[in-house]
This record gives sequence, C-alpha cells and structure tokens, in this order.
Amino acid sequence: MMLHFRIFAVLAVPMLTLAVPTPVENPELFKRVISGAQGVDCGVTKFTAVVVEAAAQQAANYINSGISAGRGNYPHQFYNREGFVFLAGCNAPFYVFPIMNSGIYNGSVPGPDRVVIGSVKGADAAFCGVLSHTGGRGPDGFLQCTVI
Repeated sequence: MMLHFRIFAVLAVPMLTLAVPTPVENPELFKRVISGAQGVDCGVTKFTAVVVEAAAQQAANYINSGISAGRGNYPHQFYNREGFVFLAGCNAPFYVFPIMNSGIYNGSVPGPDRVVIGSVKGADAAFCGVLSHTGGRGPDGFLQCTVI
C-alpha cells in the first residue's frame, strides 16, 4: 500500500504544477478608452453614458481586431454626408455601430440607433454622438440624438 502511495505522490506533484494557470496577456481583453462618452436622448429612446460607452468600446474592439458583426458589417465607416456636427475631439474617419439598451450588439437585428465613434487611435477612440433611423428621411436617413 505504501508503495502505491509513493508512486502516486511522485506522479501527482509534477502534474499539479502543470495544472496551475498562468496569466497570459491578451490585448483584445483590455478595456478600450472611449473619450467623451455621454448619455443621449433620441426622442423615443434614451441611452445612459454607461450604455453609450459599452457600445463604443465594442465598436473599437471590432475595429482594432479587424472584424465585424452582422449583415451590416458593423462597425462600418460613416461618411457623414448629412453634415452632422459631432462633439469636439471627434475626427474622421467616423464609424457607426448599433446601440441598444438591451445589451451589446452581437450580430442580430441591429435596431434603429447607432453610436458614432471617431479619432480611432489603436484601441482607443472618441465618442462622437448617437444617430437614429427613427424619424430620419427615408429608410436609411438619420436624425442626430441630443447629448444630455
């Protein structure tokens, strides 16, 4: 019996050291810095600064990773043909990404509202504003939401 225990102990101790998790740096998991995130009022829908920042961070994550989500390939570049005036510190190129109070957009139905980010530098970006298709001209028209 003692021999079996010794064999077990000799084999088990090295296995324990292999099972200890080691920290691995993964830049994709770091929180993105989104400057200037604020709450907005889109008339029918309001978004808190927390919801705005979360959507903007996800957009920055996708841009930094070179991937997109959904049939609309979000985030995608927004050319601002309407001439919206965005917040100071937000510069082109601009990107739009679905924003919703029910959680972070994951490729499903995007809903009518979009967070706009710009001044993308590596993993960081600036919050520019939020746009809504609700009340916009035509099926693809936007209205700018009010910062609150």
